[in-house]
Amino acid sequence: MSTPADPTWTLLFRLGRLNMTVFSAVTYAAGATLGLQAITAAAGGREAESVVASFSPWVFVMGYLFTLACQLGAHYLGEFYDYDSDRRYVIYP
Repeated sequence: MSTPADPTWTLLFRLGRLNMTVFSAVTYAAGATLGLQAITAAAGGREAESVVASFSPWVFVMGYLFTLACQLGAHYLGEFYDYDSDRRYVIYP
């Protein structure tokens, strides 16, 4: 449970559930790797080298940042819209 003395960024990290973003990073990287392998296998021969050379780390990072933004948005919106129902939930000792 957070205390009122916690800084805002600490609360945002807790609400964002950043430990869950590891799963999206692994899934995104696996998808990019499998896609690159499939394209390389389909190209075959000398064209395969040009396919691998055309891989852009910049596009990969930007794609992951988009994925991360979507996931964090889902976490924050879920907390925002569940706030009223969470307040009504009473835990009895």
